[in-house]
Amino acid sequence: MNKEIEFHWTKTQRGAPAIQIDTNLYRIQKRNNNGSIRFTCTDERCNASVTLLNDKIKFIRGTHRHGERVPPFHILQVVHEFRQKAVSDIRTPLPRIYDQRRQYGTAAEIPMFQQLRSTGYRKRLEILPPSPKKTNIRTFIIPEVFRLNLSNEPFLIHDSANPDRIIVFASKKSLNYLGTCSVIYSDGTFKTAPRYFKQAYTIHAWSADTGMKSICYSATTKKDVRTYLTLFQSLKDAAAVLGINLAPSSHMIDFESAAAIASKKVFNNVNISFCHFHFAKSIWRNLKNKNLALEARKTDIKNYIADIIALPMVPVHLVRQRFDSISRELHMKNLFFNSFISYVRRTYINSKNFPIHSWNHFNFLGTRPRTNNHVEGSHRQLKNRILSKPNIWLWIMSIQDLDESTIIAIEQEEHQNRQTRPRQRQNIERDEDLLDLKRKFQTHIIDIEELAKEIVNRLYAYS
Repeated sequence: MNKEIEFHWTKTQRGAPAIQIDTNLYRIQKRNNNGSIRFTCTDERCNASVTLLNDKIKFIRGTHRHGERVPPFHILQVVHEFRQKAVSDIRTPLPRIYDQRRQYGTAAEIPMFQQLRSTGYRKRLEILPPSPKKTNIRTFIIPEVFRLNLSNEPFLIHDSANPDRIIVFASKKSLNYLGTCSVIYSDGTFKTAPRYFKQAYTIHAWSADTGMKSICYSATTKKDVRTYLTLFQSLKDAAAVLGINLAPSSHMIDFESAAAIASKKVFNNVNISFCHFHFAKSIWRNLKNKNLALEARKTDIKNYIADIIALPMVPVHLVRQRFDSISRELHMKNLFFNSFISYVRRTYINSKNFPIHSWNHFNFLGTRPRTNNHVEGSHRQLKNRILSKPNIWLWIMSIQDLDESTIIAIEQEEHQNRQTRPRQRQNIERDEDLLDLKRKFQTHIIDIEELAKEIVNRLYAYS
């Protein structure tokens, strides 16, 4: 008799009754006339068996000749509860359900969220409205539950399909915060855009006191001027309904002329600032396209490339002079870089679409972010929560969660009078250092050559 051995009733992957002992799973093989039930190991190569009588273990025979078939039962129970909760409470984001369930098991043993999210989202899809198809992307209706945020407040601020589908979300609390900020950042991504949409476009607001906050989330089927006009105007109109005048002084975006044109039309007197990260990225992309990347990393060349990437850090009126000097020296070092020099001159130095002042960051050096990497970080955060090109309903549930995180952060900062995510000390010291360099140049302690050299040494030293 083995009455002291604990077992748990459960089910096989196909839903058949089963029992679990330790990390082994047994399925029913035979029901005997005396009322006992014989179970055999689910591993077909194994001859281990268990006999139950009156819901108690009567016999255990054979030896398991394999590794663990299933995780310990208490772990499976947490996973099962996670899946049940994912279906019974679709308003609660899966990451939060995961955190709540995880506390009932040993954190080190519970599967990572990334291992469970696919199952959780798949279970939700079974009870959610049918996913829109490509043929009805302009006509599908967003249910009421997805028009509200997690506080049951209005969240959908725009939904149009003429001529192209554009949906825009922002909460009242976030719009209020946006109204207090003079600097906004935005960026689009294809990877986390809902299926059949061209991009997911996010707008963040920045304040020197409270940092960066995600404010507005949108999905669009195009990326043209008309699309961005609709998006930005809908944000401005939604704020106006709340008595908020959106009048940002600066809008940082990637090098997308359609978004820049639309922003200047909607937000009067806004200054467009192009992201320094995307500037550097385009420099390296062109070098790679011209098969010059390896050559550009050589000791006698790499500093010239770094000097070009640092051009947005020098005063606007000296950029052209600085570029001419760099290009002359690079030309003398290696003639193969002439086509690259022509690209930079054509695309940035003499460009009408991207004039020098629009990608220059000297005036606010050390005082605010020079890139929209915070926005891209938000896209990465979203990607960690959902799969690429998600179902539209899963995407909305994820941005509902992000919106709630923003609201909580804003409310905490209002009550505690401090940032919920303070900047790292090394970043603060770096900005203080850049500000000091700027002051030294402006007071003629160092010249343009020394300024550029120090900036490269601090930010763009390639090994």
